[in-house]
Amino acid sequence: MILNNLNIGEVIYHRVHQRLLDRKLIAPTYGTAVFSLAGDGLDVFRDRVVAALGADAKSVTMRIESHGEGSALAIARQIAAAGSEDEFAHHARARR
Repeated sequence: MILNNLNIGEVIYHRVHQRLLDRKLIAPTYGTAVFSLAGDGLDVFRDRVVAALGADAKSVTMRIESHGEGSALAIARQIAAAGSEDEFAHHARARR
């Protein structure tokens, strides 16, 4: 997927916790507040996204094969189309 002219206007912060010493997972903490990024915050976020997704990133190539209901792509579409902050926060939560 090529991301041309990616625009991010609002974000929700979720915290992914480091595993315990015995390697057990700790459930993430989900944010509920929607934030608009501006100024320094937007600059830092942009730099991190470019570093993670840019040509020099050591990321893995991904191919999206499932795009139906419940897929990552469908969830991203729901987040993008959210009509309210509550709906945005609801769709931004991870699902299993």
